[in-house]
Amino acid sequence: MFLSLELLSIPLYVLAGFGRLRIESEEAGLKYFLLGAFSSAFLVYGIALVYGATQATSFAGIGVALDAGRAGSPLLLAVEKPERMTTDVADYAGLGRTQPALAAAMTLFMQSLTGLPPSIGFVAKFYVFRAALEAGYTWLVLLGVVTVLVSAYYYLRVIVVMCMKEGLGEAVLPRALNFTVWFTAAGTLVFGIVPDPLMRFVESAVSGIF
Repeated sequence: MFLSLELLSIPLYVLAGFGRLRIESEEAGLKYFLLGAFSSAFLVYGIALVYGATQATSFAGIGVALDAGRAGSPLLLAVEKPERMTTDVADYAGLGRTQPALAAAMTLFMQSLTGLPPSIGFVAKFYVFRAALEAGYTWLVLLGVVTVLVSAYYYLRVIVVMCMKEGLGEAVLPRALNFTVWFTAAGTLVFGIVPDPLMRFVESAVSGIF
């Protein structure tokens, strides 16, 4: 599936930037390429998480792992059995008591998605909102703030369920997935507190492209 998507996307990158004499075409090609690169990274990361929790890549194998209880990871937000395609937030219930360290990492991720400090999500939203204000898009910033408040209800509700409700069992993560969780949590926290090195790297990378 991943290779198919990549083989489909590469010709589209070329078509988007085919008019090399037009600045709009060059800009469109570059932006589409960057969007595709980030999308591919997220897709591969998600596939890795699913495989780490279920030891399977097919939908049938993932379904078997879910039925057998081998995929009790709270990180599988979108992997559900075919007859139930919505995420059951009850999967996180009681995680604060059975796995407090894992619940702390999950809390940090939810804070980052909401845009609360100290997390890299707060830094990202700060830079985006500041750039929009400097460009004169005050209405866009206000709309962004409203969407953040709406999303906060869903993200923070996961924290409430983890800490305030009783769970059905104990989540057990494979060693590789456990390492991924803590590595990601460390990056989320460190770059949320000290974002300057990351911002300098991004600025140098962007300046090199343009």
